[in-house]
Amino acid sequence: MPTILPAQTLDSEHKYWSVFKMKQNGKNVCYITSTPKSEAGNYTRRGEPYLLVTYRGNGVSEVSASSGYPYKPDSDVKVTIDKKHKISLFTSSDTPKIAWANNAAEDKKLVQLMKKGNSIKVHAISKKNTYSKDTYSLFGFSKAFNRMKSACK
Repeated sequence: MPTILPAQTLDSEHKYWSVFKMKQNGKNVCYITSTPKSEAGNYTRRGEPYLLVTYRGNGVSEVSASSGYPYKPDSDVKVTIDKKHKISLFTSSDTPKIAWANNAAEDKKLVQLMKKGNSIKVHAISKKNTYSKDTYSLFGFSKAFNRMKSACK
């Protein structure tokens, strides 16, 4: 799994998803992460792609994605769950390698769809106008998500 945040410890693994815990500003922060089961695109080189769901014990879970490269400025990252549910994540010049759900309601919707789904595809365009299509398994997501929330109460 990719190293995302400093001073994290692996809590548990659930199929394709891993749960991490850490302290940030004296508070518990937990997240779950996964890497793609398949990768496609016309890029020549990139860093390691991943999906991440972060929980800070405040009832809000934040979904983010990295395709391993800086995204095309002001582009959307397309997320498709089980070939039928489509959601766009936004990109920002503040965090050019990470795409985010637009708001807490979108985060919540995305998490609910991920809990019920089998796979999620992330289609993105880089600042060099190359693209990637990564497919992640959602097996183990629900157990990892529930563990994350209980570990960061």
